[in-house]
Amino acid sequence: MSDKKAEGLRNDWRYKNMDLLKGVKLEFKRYRAYSETWDHDHCAGCHAKFAEFDGPDILHYGYATCDDYIYGVEYEWVCEQCFADLHPVMEWVVVGDSPERVRHRYKEKDKKEKAPPNNPLGP
Repeated sequence: MSDKKAEGLRNDWRYKNMDLLKGVKLEFKRYRAYSETWDHDHCAGCHAKFAEFDGPDILHYGYATCDDYIYGVEYEWVCEQCFADLHPVMEWVVVGDSPERVRHRYKEKDKKEKAPPNNPLGP
């Protein structure tokens, strides 16, 4: 990456919001609330909304902090757009499965949970 592009990213307002996240491990996950008292979180960069419920502009997947983060696992979230734009200057270390694998795993899990139970006696 050119020095000029890196300097531009360092001047991005989202970069300035994420100073504590520089160099931490991030794992792509399906969002889950940090505690029973929280029903949503926001991207540490752009403030996009993460939640388990559906709604306009709600994100269900993103990059979460890991056990090396000062406040712990899944305390901070980064949306896919901020991750793509700022990864070069934030020096994040990505752990775990790819976004495609994570989405596929949850898609299969959700299918199984929504499927009607098997009836051993037939219809």
